[in-house]
Formats: sequence, C-alpha cells, structure tokens
Amino acid sequence: MTYRILSLDGGGIRGIISAVILAEVERVLNQPLKITSQRTNRG
Repeated sequence: MTYRILSLDGGGIRGIISAVILAEVERVLNQPLKITSQRTNRG
C-alpha cells in the first residue's frame, strides 16, 4: 500500500493560501482529494 502525505502549516492567511493550493491541485487532477486532518498545536 502506498501512502502520499502532504503536510501544510499555517493559520490566518497561510491557511487560506493552503486551501487555494489544494483546490488547484484537485482541479488539475480532476478528482477530489481525500483529506484527513490531524492537528497538532504548540504554544
């Protein structure tokens, strides 16, 4: 089984940019991405 992992960091404007990039990747691939969110916070 092959896993492909993409990690995106960001909040605020970086989060918006990440969402726009993912939407473009879906458009180019012509298929929706399966997204699993695993959040880690540091403070």
